[in-house]
Amino acid sequence: MLAHADWPIYTILCPLYREVEVVPQFVKAMKALDYPVEKLQILLLTEKDDTLTRQAINALHLPFHFKIITVPDGQPRTKPRACNYGLLETRGSYVVIFDAKIYLIHCN
Repeated sequence: MLAHADWPIYTILCPLYREVEVVPQFVKAMKALDYPVEKLQILLLTEKDDTLTRQAINALHLPFHFKIITVPDGQPRTKPRACNYGLLETRGSYVVIFDAKIYLIHCN
């Protein structure tokens, strides 16, 4: 019965700044979400100067529902500012924010 449900689209904003060490485990957790991928948009938000985190993400060859967003330089450099920028790219009816470090602390 649920297979034929009209699931809403969810966007997950994932602000990451200098978090190379958590990228593989966090992406693994996002891939494990039990939700139809065609109804899921995962935006990995990285700062312009954070090439190492972007390289770590790119090395994982992510599926289509993941997207890296590069937040332009600006002040203050905070995760809330990155999320505000990420909102410009959302397509979901619902938007949630996952902080990778906090998420992984609670999962371990």
